[in-house]
Amino acid sequence: MSGDAAMNVLNKFMRETSKALNSVEFGDGLSAENMGGVFLTVPVSADAMTGTAGFGCQHKLGKAPSGYLIVSKTQSGSMYTSGSPIGDETNIYLKWEGAIEDGASATLFVF
Repeated sequence: MSGDAAMNVLNKFMRETSKALNSVEFGDGLSAENMGGVFLTVPVSADAMTGTAGFGCQHKLGKAPSGYLIVSKTQSGSMYTSGSPIGDETNIYLKWEGAIEDGASATLFVF
């Protein structure tokens, strides 16, 4: 390989490596992808939200979650954890503050 060809290969490698390290993708929303987390759609219903302890949602993460990001909500209101720790190997424990509309939900990325 000549000097120019080797330099082109090296430049391409550097561009691809930089791209991989500088951009993090959440994936398609159906699988964990490269983030070590799972997407979870949580129904915001009066049945699930009543009580002082909040509600548990099965996350299928395979470990106790260390956090979550709210990706979207179909209504206004606040979702927050109902205690510490935020969950166990099976469930994440959440509370909702605000009005509750029929069919409302929130999508979380649990990690």
